[in-house]
Amino acid sequence: MLSVNKINDLTYYSNLAKEDYYLAGGEPPGLWAGTGATMLGLRGQIDTADYQNIYTGFAPDGSPLCERAGENHRHGFDFCFSPSKSVSVAFARGNFELRRQLQQAQLHAVREAISFMETHAAISRRGKDGVYHEQSAGLVASLFEHSSSREQQMQLHTHCLIANIAPRFDDSWGTIESRYLFSWRKAADGIYQNALAQQLKTLGFKLEFNQHAFEIAGIPQHICEYYSKRAAAIGVALALVGVDSSASAIGDAIKLSTREHKQAVDRPALFQKWSQELDDFGFTFEDLQATRQNKREPTTPLPIQAILENAVAEQSVIRLQDAYLAVARSAQQHGHDRDSIEQTVMQLLTDGQLVELGRDEAKNLLFSTPAMIRLEQELFTQAQQLQQQSNFAIPTEQVQPAIDKIEARNGFPLSKEQAQAVHAVCLTGLDVLQGVAGGGKTTSVEAIKIVYEHAGFQVRGACIAKSAVNQLKRETGIQSSTLAKLFDQLERGQTNLAKTVLVLDEAGQIGSKDLHKLMQYVIKAGAKLILVGEDKQLNAINHGGSLRFLSEQLGTARIETIRRQRDKWAREAVQQLRVGNALPALQAHDQHKLIHWHDSKLGCIVDVVNHWHSYQQLNPNKQGLMLANTWEQVNQLSNRARALYQAEGKVGQENIPLKCWVADRPMDFDFSTGDRIKLTRNDYRRNLTNGTLGSITGIERLRNGAYQIGIKADDGRDLSIRTDEYCDDHGKVYMALGYAMTVYSSQGSTVNGNTFVLYNPQMDRASCYVAGSRHKFYCHWFADRTAIDLLEEHGNDQERLNTLATLMNRDSQPQMTLDYVHKNEQQETLEIA
Repeated sequence: MLSVNKINDLTYYSNLAKEDYYLAGGEPPGLWAGTGATMLGLRGQIDTADYQNIYTGFAPDGSPLCERAGENHRHGFDFCFSPSKSVSVAFARGNFELRRQLQQAQLHAVREAISFMETHAAISRRGKDGVYHEQSAGLVASLFEHSSSREQQMQLHTHCLIANIAPRFDDSWGTIESRYLFSWRKAADGIYQNALAQQLKTLGFKLEFNQHAFEIAGIPQHICEYYSKRAAAIGVALALVGVDSSASAIGDAIKLSTREHKQAVDRPALFQKWSQELDDFGFTFEDLQATRQNKREPTTPLPIQAILENAVAEQSVIRLQDAYLAVARSAQQHGHDRDSIEQTVMQLLTDGQLVELGRDEAKNLLFSTPAMIRLEQELFTQAQQLQQQSNFAIPTEQVQPAIDKIEARNGFPLSKEQAQAVHAVCLTGLDVLQGVAGGGKTTSVEAIKIVYEHAGFQVRGACIAKSAVNQLKRETGIQSSTLAKLFDQLERGQTNLAKTVLVLDEAGQIGSKDLHKLMQYVIKAGAKLILVGEDKQLNAINHGGSLRFLSEQLGTARIETIRRQRDKWAREAVQQLRVGNALPALQAHDQHKLIHWHDSKLGCIVDVVNHWHSYQQLNPNKQGLMLANTWEQVNQLSNRARALYQAEGKVGQENIPLKCWVADRPMDFDFSTGDRIKLTRNDYRRNLTNGTLGSITGIERLRNGAYQIGIKADDGRDLSIRTDEYCDDHGKVYMALGYAMTVYSSQGSTVNGNTFVLYNPQMDRASCYVAGSRHKFYCHWFADRTAIDLLEEHGNDQERLNTLATLMNRDSQPQMTLDYVHKNEQQETLEIA
């Protein structure tokens, strides 16, 4: 795993480095790395004076290498390379010689990653304010190997400090443009992981691979989990007392998490301690040796077709660095080195297996596969074919009665936009209805249902998520199912779409492959398809962008007026987030004291939960919802909230540990009576729905060791699950803590109260728009100064607010291959003209 942070204090790394670390304690001395270091005559162990000069912008002789060299020079960036936990366990369990070999394997892998970044991501800035970017001749890096985490748990890792200076090919020097390093970070991690995997294989270790990483086979998983959880447990304890990472004196265990620096490291004592602990676990050095083979597994050919499919498994359009990552991940398993990775990528480009599409706004080269381009071209042709059908056109005089009926029932008229949308969607075999979050799309859809049912058609609905299906049924009366269930019924011949109008709600969340498949059924049955959603909200997890592209090419009815938020300023702010004008939206939130800054991620998490908890106590009849961008962050919020509720006695102390399966990944949770939970898989036989929220009413241990869990769902149902039935083939239960939600899963929800959003810099325009539009009352935003300052230096929170607005304005919605194909064709036409 590779994480990146700004270098704040140079002494943190140098103070821990000791020449005689095996005897006197400390960590190994730092080493110079990178072509730039070699050009400056810097080799081998790091000298403190040279080290201080380099990271303040000076050469070893004290001459400046860039403008503004000195105290105000930005030092650079800490790229921290960490292997999987099983490697750290092997490092802790090994004897002196094996530890030395593992150190060399780690060092080799990190140097390979640096060399890769020098080739692809080392860009220097030139000119006033660094406006010009050019390829650098290399990087200047310092490597500091550490054996433990801040909690002094086994964690082999290397801090690779990349200095903010780089040589140019004309022998001048300048600062680096860091965004290229960031954009190639995942690919560099893939190169590191691959190099480390090959080194471990050479040492005789057999590896087990999962989707994105590997573990050493034979090292017990429960040991890896134990040492992974120790730091998390300290974090929960820290959060329970409501302090952030700058706190002090609140107990020895918690102090470990709040120190600015790692405490003094006594390696011999740590290795002795870890060895004793592993002996107690029953994992001896002899057990570790037994996992090693006599010979390395042979290299096998790279499966090119599988690599291509994996590369475009989630996005139709990929960057060059994504291609490198896909090849590197495959190379881990098949025994190929970095040279082979480079050659394979070049082969894919030259023989047409990856087709160049152009560049994105960040100047990244973009590619796709011929198969993906062909599928999307077929999708567009299908959409055009459907839109040419005129037998679904309903005369105006037959549409108006449905609108009148809805207005009479509701007691207020539809807006002009809503009424126009109803008329516009009753025309062809394919119509699109887009509406802002909270704009009242559902009312228009209900009127459309009445129109077509009166005309003799069957109206059916489909959605990706079962929770959205239930909402569509409840709010419009349209008989609906998940898209997966509809596909299953169609494939089995259990249903057909003859004389049918199919409403696909939240259509932006359906990928182009599934939409292509659905259109085939619709065309074959002579049915009509209505796509309902909004292309400015979050797209499909895989192969998104089709709703936006089809709307642009074929037209769409739009509902633009926001109705959900109570206050006018809040509605205006949502609209500003929607169109990429985040600064006035953030300023309005700041004026209403809804922007909360903290000096650490943990401080943000604590404050999110505290605000949510206080709101729930003061407003028992309103909803409060915590949102975060990733499941990791959601679980941190949930664990903190759970700890508060346990301290108050609202949640029991059973703490039943369960291995769970959430969002296609394994997760571990403890559950007790009173816990808020979320179901994570549809099970129609047991009437269990993915996304259902509720509270645990009871837990009973069964004779076979499984648990019977009673749940009061928020929709009023009393549910019961058995952990040995509602689970995957490996016994992982389809359930998670439910105190918070991901932004993605919240799309389509309305919160009759306040929302509390944990922001991270990966959240772009679409995710901020979704997160910032769920509430009826107020939305609180919580941001970590250190994460924002990683991108550029800031003097105060107002400057950070400007950067935050820039991040929120980024439009990183997925593009279809056809976006670039059409753009290239138009460009060629202009050039010919």
